[in-house]
This record gives sequence, C-alpha cells and structure tokens, in this order.
Amino acid sequence: MSEQKIPSEAAQKRSKIINTVVNIVVIVVVVFVAFIAISRVTSLKKGYNSLFGTAFIAVETNSMAAAGIKRGDMLLVDVLTQEEAGKLSEQDVITFKHFDRTLKAEIIITHRIVEVIPYGDGVRYITHGDSNELNATEDVYPPDVIGKLKNKIGGVGHLTLFFASKWGFFSIVVIPCLLVVLYCVFRVIMGVRAYTKEKAALEAENAMTDEDKIAALEAQLNALKKSPQEQEPTEPDDKS
Repeated sequence: MSEQKIPSEAAQKRSKIINTVVNIVVIVVVVFVAFIAISRVTSLKKGYNSLFGTAFIAVETNSMAAAGIKRGDMLLVDVLTQEEAGKLSEQDVITFKHFDRTLKAEIIITHRIVEVIPYGDGVRYITHGDSNELNATEDVYPPDVIGKLKNKIGGVGHLTLFFASKWGFFSIVVIPCLLVVLYCVFRVIMGVRAYTKEKAALEAENAMTDEDKIAALEAQLNALKKSPQEQEPTEPDDKS
C-alpha cells in the first residue's frame, strides 16, 4: 500500500489562514457591491443620496469654481423642508432641481442666491453661478430646493460620478459580481473534487487493508511451515 502524504500542521494552518482571508475579501466585496447597487437605485429615484438629513452631491461643472467649488468635489448639503426652503436669504448657496430644456431632463444645480423676490404667498429665488456670465441666472422656487450647502470634500465627487456612469457601474458592480460567482463555482468544484478524492482514497485504503491482512496471514502460515534453523555444533574444548 502506497503511503499518502499528510500535510504538516504548519501547512494546514497556512491554508486555513489563506482561506479565511479570501473569504473576508469576498464578504467585503459583496457588501461594497450591495452598497453601491442600493445607492445607485436610490440616487436614480431621488437624484441624490442622503443620510441623516445630509445630501451628498457630486459637482459636475465649474459654475461655482470662483467660490472654490469645482467639478469633482463632493458637497454636503443640509436637506431642507419646504417651509425651511422658503426662508432662505441672499448669498446662501443652495442645491436645487432644475429642468434642463436642452437635455430634456431634470438636473441638480448648486448656485448662489443673488436675489429674493416675493411671489404670491411665498418667495422666488434668483440664483447665479459665481463663475457664470452675469445674465446666466435660474429662477428657483422653494419646492425645487434640496438644501443649503454645509461643507464640501474636494475631489471625492469624481468617484461618485464614475460610479454613476455606465462603465463605472459595470466595473464596480457587474465585474465584482461575476468574480464572486466564479469564486463560488470554483469552491464548489474544489469541494466536489476533494470529496471524490477522499472517498476514492478511503475505498482504496479499505480494499488494501483487507489484502494486507490476507498477506499477513499467509506470511504467518509460511513461517510456521518452515523447519527451525539448525544450530551450529560447538567445537569441544581441547584438553591438554
């Protein structure tokens, strides 16, 4: 019977550590992908992501670059109720929804209030991007206001803009999902192979064990049939 090589304790420990690390990485990837997917679905519905009353808005243009707000920055915006949105003042920097007739879609803009005009029972805001031409203004009504600028994080918005793109979604969500599926398939295949190999080895071991027993019995019988070895005669001592 051929001897099977048993992995050393150090090798088993190393293999266990590697498997644990790989599993942790897979879990982190799955959680990250799920977070991105949920954020994408949420942002498609509202146009932005928010958490605990703060909206996270990625800047897409340099219309407010003169105020230090550049494309790719991440804006932290205090989400306002409609009542709060009706009490804003000049020079407040606000984020609002605006229907772009060129794009034929609703977009999100962050500009400064340059004038507050009474309008019916409420107000109307004239907004302007600090870096835009003087006549490039937008009329904003309280229901369209998302919130008031609280802070910004430079450059982080580039990542959000990339996630929002088709290629970003494909590379951040689709590809990791495919890799996780392939990893799971690989683990299943390796598990089946290990089970098959272990089962074959066990069956072979049982069969060879029976043969060994038969061979051992035959060896004992042959040993009993052999005549005892003759002892060599001892020479008599010479007597003088």
